Amino acid sequence: VVEIEGRADSVGVGRVVPPRFPIETWNNTSECPWPGANAANLARMKGAAIDTLYVHPGTCEKCGCDTATLLGRTLPENPGLFALAEHGAMMTVNLATTSAIAGIATGDESDGEVYGEDGAPKPNQKADKSREAWDRYPELPTFNGGKTNGNIGTFAGMADIQGMDLYAAACAPHITPWGNHPPLRGPYDYLRNTRENHMPQPTWLYTQGLHDGWNQKPVFRDEYLVQPTETELIVQAYQAIAAGAKGLMWFQVSEDVARRRPRRWEAIAQVNRVVRAVRPELRVGDPTGLVDTESDSLAEVIHAPDALVVPVINMKVKDSVDDLKCGAGFVSGDFPHWTLRDNAVTFTVRLPAGFTAADVFEVTPGGVVDAAAAAQDGRVRFDEVPLSQERPARLFVVAATPEVRARVAARF
Repeated sequence: VVEIEGRADSVGVGRVVPPRFPIETWNNTSECPWPGANAANLARMKGAAIDTLYVHPGTCEKCGCDTATLLGRTLPENPGLFALAEHGAMMTVNLATTSAIAGIATGDESDGEVYGEDGAPKPNQKADKSREAWDRYPELPTFNGGKTNGNIGTFAGMADIQGMDLYAAACAPHITPWGNHPPLRGPYDYLRNTRENHMPQPTWLYTQGLHDGWNQKPVFRDEYLVQPTETELIVQAYQAIAAGAKGLMWFQVSEDVARRRPRRWEAIAQVNRVVRAVRPELRVGDPTGLVDTESDSLAEVIHAPDALVVPVINMKVKDSVDDLKCGAGFVSGDFPHWTLRDNAVTFTVRLPAGFTAADVFEVTPGGVVDAAAAAQDGRVRFDEVPLSQERPARLFVVAATPEVRARVAARF
């Protein structure tokens, strides 16, 4: 109900998505990072600021516990920890409470084909799954993941929340034809297109993490492990934020891989700490395009009521990835990675009408720090912000009140 002074109330009916911004992983089920299962792995997840885990049907049974107990009792007894549970898992249990359920997943990469083998429209089938979930759990949102740029619009609205994945590193499988490897900014373009199709409903967007599926064994080597570098992990995650994500989804955060590549795990954790500090602003804000930046960078302004969140990403490429290099890697074991040149980016934030810049600061993995910027004539200018291979992305906040800095800092 919208109350309008001097007029009759305006009443509308529709779905209301609970106010939550998950930092989620499609976790490796065999690692059992659940309360009541592998406590050490769960602690590692929480230590990396991950608060939402993916639950398949039979998840807990493989780990010595019970899925219904996990979803309906164990998770609710662990404040701040949630599950994104598959439709099949949710429809076969009776839960005393759904307070720890972030959403019900009705499918993943569902948009590969518009029509199924029986000729029926697949968006309708997925929408039916949402309606079935809403009938049983009207208080819970439904989620569906996508993988194509061409079909995703046809699937918009089939669930409360939509997702998308496109990975640009570690020679991962990609939806584009062979010989047309996704460019470094490809994830942003795919994710942003998904957001534009599904808006005003929210998108929880995937970013590339650590996953056994990226591992490759070259012809003349007994073992080889290829994973995204720290730079590639950070750049892709910040692209999801710039695209307007209302939830950050890692595929995956394999703890087995993380033990062999601890610096990569720490890169994921550092991104999550920054996102956790500003996620209320990201959740209620929207990307605006109110930023002018140079061609070798990617930036966005996400407008919340009293804050502008500004991610800035280095796009000055030194070494690129393509399918020929990936193919050669299967023989040589020398898989390609994106590497970036040092960059000094100047960008200008155009303030929305009625917005006054009272404070400017940067959010880093270690906390909030001052940022050098000049405000004049409805603009805030950042001069020669250093970006590099080691520091490929940064996040700034232009605040309308001093209270914004205090509340962001408190979230650390």
